[in-house]
Amino acid sequence: MRIFKIMALVLLVAVVFCGRKETQKQTVDPAVAPAKLLEYGNKFFNEGDYENAYIAYRLIYTDYPTSREYIDAVIGLARCYGKFEKYDKQFELLYNLLRENLIPSRVPDIYNAIAEFYENSAGVSAEFTGQDSLDYVHAISYYQKAIEYPNSQDSTAKGYAQYKIGTLYEKLRDYPKAIEAYQNTINHFG
Repeated sequence: MRIFKIMALVLLVAVVFCGRKETQKQTVDPAVAPAKLLEYGNKFFNEGDYENAYIAYRLIYTDYPTSREYIDAVIGLARCYGKFEKYDKQFELLYNLLRENLIPSRVPDIYNAIAEFYENSAGVSAEFTGQDSLDYVHAISYYQKAIEYPNSQDSTAKGYAQYKIGTLYEKLRDYPKAIEAYQNTINHFG
């Protein structure tokens, strides 16, 4: 009988303590959540943890399409697809983002991301066909579009594009054009 009372008491204590639901209501400010997710995504991407970066960027992409971080998240998501060698998805995301043209001041960043896609494709093309110059030419044209886009004054994105044009001409061994591009970077964006 005594064992029965002890067991009943233990059972009662277990039911009381285990049955209590202590849930903390976590309130996440919708304006802060995408910023934190983008911060984590960028951190993971820079550390080479592309799977977790993908998750963070994807959450912004699906749950916060009207946030200020959306464009950066889509660009990050596209870069992850590039690392996963899913180049068709990478290009599709970037192209759709460009077509949506949500924030005109960010268009040079999108052009730069598309140019990077072609620049990275050049390495793949070189492996299989031995020809990478056509992809470099496409990349240069998108970097040029970033520079010439009239509805943005983003000198950082445009300066980056001008510099990258120089590096691509260098890879193409067109040194006079590379020097000219580098000089334009210094003169116009430096």
